[in-house]
Order: sequence, then structure tokens, then C-alpha cells
Amino acid sequence: MPPKSNGTCSTVADKDRKLRELAEEVERLRAAQSHVGNISPPAPDDSYSPSNHQGTGCTAPAPLESQSGAAASNSSPVLIDSQLHNPQVPAPVQLLPAAESRTLGSVTLSPAQIDRLFKTFFCQYHPFLPFIEGSGSPDDYHAKSPLLFWTIIVIAARRDEEEPILLTSLSPAVQGLLWQTVPRVPHSRPELKAMILLCLWPFPTSSMSTDSSYILASVAKTGAMHIGLHKPYFVQDFSRVKFRFSPEELRDALLVWSACFIAAENITSYIGQFPLFVTDATLDMICTSENHGNLPVEIYQMVLVTRFCNRFHRVMASRERRMASLGENDNGVLLPLYESELKDLRWMLGPDLSPTNEIVFLYATLQLRSYYFLERSHHPAQKEYILKGYRAALHIIWKCQGREVDVRLLTRGPKIFTHALAVACNFALKVLRSGYYSQFVDVNEGSKAFNLGVGLVKKCSIEDNDLQGRYSKILAQLWAATAEPGGLQPELKVRSRLAASLLHDTLWKWRENFGGQRSGRASAAPQCDNGGSSSFVPFAGSGNTNAACIERDGEQNLGPDVLVAQVDTGSRGPNAPGAPRPASAWLEELGEMDMGLVEETNYQWFWNHGGISTLMATDLEGMELPPDYIFNNQRGQEPPD
Repeated sequence: MPPKSNGTCSTVADKDRKLRELAEEVERLRAAQSHVGNISPPAPDDSYSPSNHQGTGCTAPAPLESQSGAAASNSSPVLIDSQLHNPQVPAPVQLLPAAESRTLGSVTLSPAQIDRLFKTFFCQYHPFLPFIEGSGSPDDYHAKSPLLFWTIIVIAARRDEEEPILLTSLSPAVQGLLWQTVPRVPHSRPELKAMILLCLWPFPTSSMSTDSSYILASVAKTGAMHIGLHKPYFVQDFSRVKFRFSPEELRDALLVWSACFIAAENITSYIGQFPLFVTDATLDMICTSENHGNLPVEIYQMVLVTRFCNRFHRVMASRERRMASLGENDNGVLLPLYESELKDLRWMLGPDLSPTNEIVFLYATLQLRSYYFLERSHHPAQKEYILKGYRAALHIIWKCQGREVDVRLLTRGPKIFTHALAVACNFALKVLRSGYYSQFVDVNEGSKAFNLGVGLVKKCSIEDNDLQGRYSKILAQLWAATAEPGGLQPELKVRSRLAASLLHDTLWKWRENFGGQRSGRASAAPQCDNGGSSSFVPFAGSGNTNAACIERDGEQNLGPDVLVAQVDTGSRGPNAPGAPRPASAWLEELGEMDMGLVEETNYQWFWNHGGISTLMATDLEGMELPPDYIFNNQRGQEPPD
């Protein structure tokens, strides 16, 4: 609202605004003091991890925003200095009891059931990615967004022991409510939060082709942009009325945009699609060293690592458009540059990186090093960084095991960690079953870690025949298959899915060996004649094949005690423990091979394969696909259907 002409009225309005700001600051400090006085000090490396918020100590930041977030406000959108530079201290969750029963589809929940499920969500799921600021009662959530209300309920029901069938009963109705909400634009912030939650904790499914997370992430991103959350300081430019975000609304907008970015990048990197986020000034601003926007530390660290992944995925994705001009050796030019940035990122994160985000960082190193499998010209650095990626994969498995014991990271946390575990197991499988790379590693140590990883993947399963349960069987079957011959470094047949090419190459190898698709080209799904019982390939390619029936009736029975990685060879590499080693100081880890941040690298090959001058002379972003572009298969072969 513009200032009034009357000077007295303007002065009174200014005083009222200052009083409101002071009152809000006093309440924030009181909440922080109360929180600090009621809990024990957290460990330095776990300042905001779910282990500190179990039971009655679970937390959620302060009030749920109004659905009419576009309401006029005279408050300045610029955060005050203390809000900009001090990490947000989460206040204890003080949910009021629900007053009404709620019905969706054929499911009716009593107030007591609703209260229990809301408490489960905020205590066991929400702390891993605390982007929903809220208090009040479940009825308040339902009033602002029925979709957000039922999304919280269905996530809390994923592993509910009191009502184990609730997830199955609710899922169809919640999915129906979701797709009824999608076409109703503009979306409110609570509705966008619900979509992001369902990207992070998706409904169980048995096939990648039926997983709607990628589509939903696209909807959430475009919906957020539609209401101006990507430009929160200029949100009025995306509205029909004059208004400005209050400091609380601004922080909430930054949280929603950050969570959307984390969810979308995790999904696209896992399925091997071009990143949904390209360049974004708001994310760049968030990633300053001052934690602009006062995000929770767990989210701030995750945004930093995710932004790094987004940058190298975008550049490597554009490589497909540049192959004709840079040649096939340009990976050798780009990857060392990002290895250096990876090291700088670890220094920036410093000693306060939480144990949970250590896994996120290791997952980033694994994604970066997966690109070395795509190089056709083999050089010393390729072997070095693949072996470093292997060490990072083992550490992901070990750390996931530790965090699952401590805070149930895999069974309660978002899909980010399940994806990290799956990629780590796949990376370890590729190295251990390679006749070339296995001679440089301790196979006994690796097989123990692989056994542990397969068991953890199976533990992530929520329903029979879902992705995690089937993927654990795929890993076991591929381990039992014939190892790759030694002497030659392994190459990938699937090369068009960025860092995820390694994962999808493994899945296609399984399809050819066990799924009835033995040719290199996609074929129609074979009919199963086993009395109507068919088992479908759990991971279908994105649009280029149909699911095929497993031809074998005698499928391996993988109970939790079955060892799938059994070897009778001795150690062929340096001795290493078969169990997670104690976490050492981060400065020591910085120089170890498991983190892959070793200085002693011979870069002579770098200058002999195109050189930095070739890279600098090329427009990395503006090049179009050449008309004579050859598909990413080897030359002379036909592209897959």
C-alpha cells in the first residue's frame, strides 16, 4: 500500500510496522530459547538430523502459511540481518488435536487416528527435509489444502504398524485427489508442498515406467514458477494485485523452491533425464556462504550439493549436442574441472556437514564418476576415478547402514537415499564383476559390502513386487551371472542417460540375460505361459520398450539372510575392513581415496586430448544438434527402437 498523503498517518503506519517486526523477533527468540533449554546440545556433525528429533523431541518450524499468500502486505520482503545470517532454530512441534473425522474414498479416519499419523509424519519423516513450516491442528492443514492433509497421512502410513493396510487403501484415492488438483491453477503453496512431498516419498510401484515422480516434479516446478516462487523478491510481477511477501512468507517461498529443486534434481539424475532446473538466480542467491534466506541447515547443505550436481549434469547433457565439434574426448576435458570443484565444495561444507548429508555428498561424487564409464578413450585418470567412485560406493553402503540403525534413514527418509544406495550397489557390482577393475580392489571386502547393500535395498521395499524388492533380486541374479572378461575395460551399451547410463545399462543387461530380450534392440514383450502367473521387468526404459516377462520359473529366493555375493578368491587389493570404519575428521577424509579427492593425479593426458583451448573456444550452451548427429551407440550400429 503506498504511503498516505497525511504525514501523521504515515508516521503511525511506520511505527506499527516496526512494532510488528519487533514483536515477531521477540517471539522467535523466545521459541529458540525454549527449544535450546529443553533439549541436549546436538553433536557437531549432526546439528539438525532426525536422530535429534525422535519421539517427543520432533520438530517443525513455525506457522503454516495462509493459502491467500498473495494477500496485501506492507512488510518489506528483505530479511533483517539476524534472519539472513543465523541458521534457523526449529521450534518444537506443538500440534493441536484434530476435532473432526475425515473421509477420502472408502477410508474414514477418526481424530485420534489423524493425530497419531500427523505426529508420525512430523517426528519420523519430516526432519529429513524440513521444508513444511507448520503448527496448529490437522484441521488447519485440511482447510488450507486437502491434498497436503492427505499427503501427510499417506506418507505416515507407509510403514504404519498399527494399520498396515492403510497405505494400500488410501493410495488410489490420494492419487485421484492429486490429479484432480493438478489442472486447477494457480496452485497454492500448500498444494505445491504436497506435490513435492509425493516426489520425495512416492507411491509404491513395480516399474519405472509407471512412476509419475518425473511428471509430478515438472508440474511442481512450473506451478511454483506460475505464482512467482522462483522470483520471490519480485512476486508482484507475477500477480494481478499489488503485494509483497512478508519475511515469513518470503522464507517459506525460498523453502518451497529449494525443496522443489532438490526433489526434481534427484529424480532426473536417477532416471537419466536432462535437469529440469537450468539457471536460477534465486538458487544462486541461496547458495551464498551466508545461507541467505535462513534455511534449515539440513536443507541448505543439501541445496549446495544438489546445485553442484545440477551444474555438471547440465554440461554433460549438452555434450550430446557438441559431439560433432568437440569430438569424443571432451569428457576428459570437462570432468577434471568438476573434480576440482568437488574438492572445493567439500571444503566449503566444512566440518559441520551432517552424517545424513555426507551420504548426499558421496552420492554426488558417485554421479560425477559414473561419467568416466562413458569415455571411449581410456587414460590413466579414468581408471583412477572409477576406483575412487568404487570406494565412494562402498562408503555410501556403510553409511546408509549406520544411519538406518540410528535414525531409520532408508525406511523413513526421502527417496534420495534409496536412490543413492541403489546406484552405489550398481557401481560396486560393475567394478567387482569386471575382470579388469576387480584386480585393483579387495574383492572380499567388496562382496561383503555388496551383500550388505542388497539387504538394505530389500529392506527399503514397502510392498510386494515394488521397485526396491525387485531391484534387490536383479542385483543378486547379475552377481550370479558370468563375470565380464578381464584385460579390457568395460564399456556401456546404454550411453544416452547421462550418469544414470551405468544403472540403465545394468538393467538392460538383466533384461537380455533374464528378461527374455536377448537382442540388442527392443522387442515386444514375450507372452508368459506359466499358467497366468507373470513377473514383469521392474524397470522399463523411458518409452522405448515394453515390460517383458521373466522366463525363468526358478527365480532366486532372496530372504534377508541370503548371501548373494559369495567369492572364493583372496584379496587382490589393499586390506580394508569389511565393516564401516569409524568416521574420521573431515580433513583426513578429504585426502583419502574413498572420497576421491586425491591430489596426486597425472594430468598430462588432459593436455594431450584436445586441451583446455578446445573447451574455451566452444559455446557449451548454445550449440544445436547437428543434422548429421549419430546416435550415441557405436558407429555403424542402428539406434535402438
